[in-house]
Amino acid sequence: MDQAAKLRFIREKKNIKRSEIAALCDVNESTVGHWETGRNEITRAVACLICQEYGVRWEWWKNDEEPIWIEDSMRAIVREEIAAVRSIVKNIGDLRRLSPDSRANDTTTDCHKRQNAAIYFNRRLEGLRLSY
Repeated sequence: MDQAAKLRFIREKKNIKRSEIAALCDVNESTVGHWETGRNEITRAVACLICQEYGVRWEWWKNDEEPIWIEDSMRAIVREEIAAVRSIVKNIGDLRRLSPDSRANDTTTDCHKRQNAAIYFNRRLEGLRLSY
């Protein structure tokens, strides 16, 4: 898909008027129309502005790499992080289910495993909070 078609696609999907894009880019509506027909080239600065304003991934704009919308890619990242956190929680749960007797006989290695799992879990959660 060329840039003209991408601009039309974004406008249609997000229900955006040409006048809104013109105001965003500080150009006339006719210029937006020329971009959409391919008569005028869309500059990199304008493309970046459009991507940023309407939540379009730059990778899609430049290389047609899916997903198109930033929200979609963030959802995929969050799903991966949630799966990782669930795995960590399961591992910590397994370690906590050790009987008190077995904890009393813990080797140093077992204690370190539990501590490292807890530290890793907390760092992943903190990373999620900072990322989103």
